[in-house]
Amino acid sequence: MKDTYELAKRKIPHLLILDDFLKIETNSPCIFDIKILDNDALQRIIQCLSRQKRHDFAFTSPHSEALATMQNAFPGSYVFQSQPYHHGPIAALELARKYKFNGIALNKWWLTPLVYNLCKLHGKKIMVYTIDQVWWLKLAHLFFPGAYIVTNRPDIYRNLFPED
Repeated sequence: MKDTYELAKRKIPHLLILDDFLKIETNSPCIFDIKILDNDALQRIIQCLSRQKRHDFAFTSPHSEALATMQNAFPGSYVFQSQPYHHGPIAALELARKYKFNGIALNKWWLTPLVYNLCKLHGKKIMVYTIDQVWWLKLAHLFFPGAYIVTNRPDIYRNLFPED
């Protein structure tokens, strides 16, 4: 059974609906991880995002069709194919190539020299999530230059790499 927003809000007090989230002013681009393939819900998301004064969005999803919809709605956005459920990063790379997405999004445990070099070979970027530990941040920054690093600790990242 799906929770109503009110019930979910009681369980998670900091939960925001998309409209409220987008009222928060930030200089950072927003990354949206699309977990649904429902066309009506996608259209509501597109309508909400279209009202924004900015369009520096990035989208990730295991659903290629959802990403293609977002790419058509926001042609200047970055689109990263995440790993389809129960598949590895090579499947994501093949889908990113097929749909002409910017790159792939993957869990830090899949960030390897093979995947990194295959993405470079095919002109695709990598977004890796979620790296919060100092040693992981240093390794990813050193061995995988140019990879987009998603972190819950931007304070640590900025202290380690102030020039980025």
